[in-house]
Amino acid sequence: MPNAMPYQNRQFFLCIDEYNNGEPAGRLYSGVSQKTFRFSALLPLLRELDGTLDRETAAERFDTYRSFGPTDQVRAGEWREVSHTPGRIATVIVRVHFRQNATWQGEAVWMEEKKTRCFRSALELLFLIDSAMQAQAERQELAGS
Repeated sequence: MPNAMPYQNRQFFLCIDEYNNGEPAGRLYSGVSQKTFRFSALLPLLRELDGTLDRETAAERFDTYRSFGPTDQVRAGEWREVSHTPGRIATVIVRVHFRQNATWQGEAVWMEEKKTRCFRSALELLFLIDSAMQAQAERQELAGS
């Protein structure tokens, strides 16, 4: 396959530094982007993840989103090793295996707890991340009391 990209192109390091009122903030790293993407809300994070998957042909879309704008794809990039600083609250590795039915399927690995869970949609991924943050907050409350 001439356009095949390494499996690692589907892997993102989500480093969560803050979690306030259900809204994560932190950094996103990928093996195909030279930059660190800083986010303070979910929507920009999701857009960056999806845009990176589009640009790098990792987990190509099975279906396309409905949109009012153009949907051209740009395909380029090579894998590079990812060096990242873990999140102050948590680090989650997100691996997108497929993008079917206008959403994502894959697995999330919560590094601090060494737990892996599969997700069937981007929404389910968000709920997994939220449940990890809630568990972390409960642990911190118990440690503080």
